Amino acid sequence: MSLSPVVANDDVLIRAKAALWRAGEFGVVVLAPGAASPVILEGTGSDLWELLARPSTRQELVLSLAKRFFEDVSVVDTDMSPVLEQLLYLGIVETQP
Repeated sequence: MSLSPVVANDDVLIRAKAALWRAGEFGVVVLAPGAASPVILEGTGSDLWELLARPSTRQELVLSLAKRFFEDVSVVDTDMSPVLEQLLYLGIVETQP
């Protein structure tokens, strides 16, 4: 059983306003509100962070990344699910009504 929340296709996601972050050649370092250690987003995680700058549904994020990397939508969805759920659990990403 997972402690992470499940992200539905129509959930609207965005970066948490209180999260501190910095982008660089290494990727994106994000510090969640109240966290002692940062999370480092590398590779496609950096692209996901870029897309999360504006409110987007999970489905929109998946389609954007699949198009960007010329990858099958189902592969991107499978790979991205645990990442989004973890970012949401850590408070780095928020849902909007």
